[in-house]
Amino acid sequence: MKLLPDIRSFGPSLNTEQRYFVPAEAHAGVIAGPLSAGTLAEMKEDYALFAGRQTVWEILERRSGFYACIGVFDAAAGESVFDSLPRDRQDAFVLRIGADHVELAANTGTGFFYGWQTLCQLAEDASIECGTIIDWPALELRCLHVDLKGMTPKFEYLLEWIKKISRLKINSIMLEYEDKIRYDSHPVIAHPEMAYTQAQVKLLLELCHARFIRVIPKLQCYGHWDYILKHREYHDLREGDGVSSYQICPSVERSFTVWKDMADELLELHRDDEYFHIGADEVDLNDPCSKCDGQDRFQMYIRHVERAADYLREHGKKVLIWDDVFRKHRQEECNDLLKKASLCVWQYNEVNEEFVSRLKDCGTGILAASAVRVTRLSRPDVDNQASRIMNLNRWAEVINDYQLDGHICTAWTRAQCQTPAEGFIPSLFYLIAIFAESAWRGAPVEPGDFNKRFAKAAFGVDLPMLADAAACLDTMPEKAGKIFTSSINLVRRNRDIIEILELMAELEKVNEYIDHCAKADMALYPAYLNGTVTDKIKNNYLDGVRITREKIAAITVKIHAVLGKYMPEPMINEIIATRFMYVQILNDQLEKIIAAAGTV
Repeated sequence: MKLLPDIRSFGPSLNTEQRYFVPAEAHAGVIAGPLSAGTLAEMKEDYALFAGRQTVWEILERRSGFYACIGVFDAAAGESVFDSLPRDRQDAFVLRIGADHVELAANTGTGFFYGWQTLCQLAEDASIECGTIIDWPALELRCLHVDLKGMTPKFEYLLEWIKKISRLKINSIMLEYEDKIRYDSHPVIAHPEMAYTQAQVKLLLELCHARFIRVIPKLQCYGHWDYILKHREYHDLREGDGVSSYQICPSVERSFTVWKDMADELLELHRDDEYFHIGADEVDLNDPCSKCDGQDRFQMYIRHVERAADYLREHGKKVLIWDDVFRKHRQEECNDLLKKASLCVWQYNEVNEEFVSRLKDCGTGILAASAVRVTRLSRPDVDNQASRIMNLNRWAEVINDYQLDGHICTAWTRAQCQTPAEGFIPSLFYLIAIFAESAWRGAPVEPGDFNKRFAKAAFGVDLPMLADAAACLDTMPEKAGKIFTSSINLVRRNRDIIEILELMAELEKVNEYIDHCAKADMALYPAYLNGTVTDKIKNNYLDGVRITREKIAAITVKIHAVLGKYMPEPMINEIIATRFMYVQILNDQLEKIIAAAGTV
C-alpha cells in the first residue's frame, strides 16, 4: 500500500494517449448515486491535472459498491472485479488495468475516490503496465492538523491546499480556528484582517466533504485562550484574579458560557462532521486565584472539561482532548472524563511507550499525535527534518503495536497569539507526504525508497533529488536551494510548493549569514570598544553590515513576490517584521559602533 503503488506486469501496456469511451449500452441504469456532483467534479479535475487530458467515464453503483470503466466495457468482467475486493477492509478498492480498458471497483465511495487518485497518478505516463492493484488504508483516521492561528493563507489557496492533501489520501483535517473565523456571538474575537467568514468556512467544508475529508473543529475549553483573553471584554474570565492572559478561571460561569456560544456556531457549521477537539492541554493548575482557593484545582479542571465534553456528546459528537495534563495524575482521578473523550497523545520527539500502554489498558480511545512542525522561536522557518521523520516513523511503530485508533499529524505555526507565526505549511509537503504514506500503509517509511517515488507523485517529474533537497533543507539550505531553482520550470504541478521551498532555502541562507556576523561581532565587541581591531577587520565587518542590509532588502522583495500569491498582505508584513525588524535595528547600531572603533 503506497501513494504510488508498484505494478506487476501481466501483459501489454495500456496506451493512455487514446480517449476511451464507455459504450452506450453500459449507460442503462447508470445513476448519480451516493457520489455527489461535487465529488465527481473534483475527480474529473484530478484526472485532468495528472493525465493532462479529460476522459469520458461513467460510475455505476453495483452490489452496493462503485464501479467505473474507461475503455471497452465488459459486464461479466465488471462483476468479477468485485470478487477481488477484500470484504473485511474498509475503503478498499481494486484497480484492474487491461490492454484496452481500465476498471475500478470499490466497496465505498471513499474507496472509489482513493482508487481514482491512484489511477490519476498512473495516468500521467504515456503507458501503464497491465495488472491489478488491490489496496486499502491500514489506519482508519489519518488526520492533518491545519493551524490557522499562525500561517493564515488566502482563502483560495487554502482550498487548493485541501485538494493537494486529499490526493495524498489523507482523510481528516483538524482545523485550529482560534481568531481566524468570525463568530456572530463574539465578533471582537476575530482577527480584523485575516479571519474567514462563516460563508467561506461553509465552502471549505463542502470541498472537504466532496473529497472525503472529515473535518475536526478544535476549540480550546480551558487554556490557550490568549486570543480571547487579550480583549478587555473578556478580562473577567482570566485565571488568577485577572492576571492570566492564557487560561480561564473555571469558577467564573461566563467562562463556560462564552465557550458554549462559540461551540454552538461551530456545531452548526460542522453538523456533518463526527469529531470535535476541545484541547484542554498545557494548563497551569498552580496559579494563585482567590476564586479557586481551597479547592482541588485538578478536579475543578476535570469538571470543567467534562462539562464541555458532555455538551458536545449531547450534540452527537465524539470528543477529543490532549493527554498531557493526565500524565501527572492517577488514572482513577480521570476515569469519568476518559469514558467520554478519546485522548490524543502528543509526543513530538521520543514516544513514551509505557504511557501509551497504560492508557490502552484502561480502555480509553487513543490517537497518536506526531509533529511535522513544532514552534521554535530561534528558527521559525525550517524545523529539524530528520527528527520529524524519526518521530513520524516511531509513532507508526507504536500505532501498529498497540492498535491505536488513529494518527493526528500536527503542524504548529504559532505558539500563542502574541508570538510570531512560524513554518509555512506548503514547505512541509514532503514531511506530510511521509505521514500520509505511513498512515496509509500502517508502517514506518524508509526515506530512500520513498524519495525515489515522491517527486514523480508530487511534481510529475522523475527527479528524486527534489525529495533529497526537501529532506536536507535545514542542514544544507544552499544545496537545497540550487536544486529547487534548477527544477522550478520542470515540474508539471505543485509549482507553488517548489517556489516556497526555494524561498525557505533562501531565508535559511540569509539567517545563516546574519548568525555568522552576529557571533563574530559579539566576539569582537570588546575590541571595537577598546580600539584594538585592525583596519582589515574593521573594514570586513563594516562590509558585513552593508551585506546584511542588502540581503534583508533582497529577501524582503522575494517574500512579497512569492508569498504574495498565497498569503494576505498583513501575514506577509508580520513575517518580515518578526524576522528582520530587530536585526535591522541592531545592524544600524553596530554600524555606528564599528565605524567609531579605533584601530591598531
